[in-house]
Amino acid sequence: MTNQKIAEILEHISVYLEMEDESFKPRAYEKAAEAIATLPEELAIIYKKGGRKAIQEIHGVGASIAEKIEEALTKGRVKYYEDLKRHMPVELGEPRCASCGIRSAFAGENSSGNRICEVLWGTDGVGICPASCARAL
Repeated sequence: MTNQKIAEILEHISVYLEMEDESFKPRAYEKAAEAIATLPEELAIIYKKGGRKAIQEIHGVGASIAEKIEEALTKGRVKYYEDLKRHMPVELGEPRCASCGIRSAFAGENSSGNRICEVLWGTDGVGICPASCARAL
């Protein structure tokens, strides 16, 4: 599994946890995702050289997140992520809009056919996603 895919999974976990009103975990997963997305070396190589301990040496990656990364690398999936997806009634698109940076989760369409997103970061409440963001959902 590539660094980008693992970073995407961690970012999605962050969004799901934020939807559950978790306090600190979302930011921890977000920081780890950012660190992994910018690594110059593939996690698979780092893991092969030093195992979970080497993964934990990456800035922003603690024991729990390292365990999930190890699972992604060795099993091709992360059970925790799959469980969160199963229990959340939203389909995540891009975790952060490339246009405006708002973090949102697709929640459906209204009667006019406009996409509605639950904005999790950037503005308050539930609303119709701005046109500039619609393509990122």
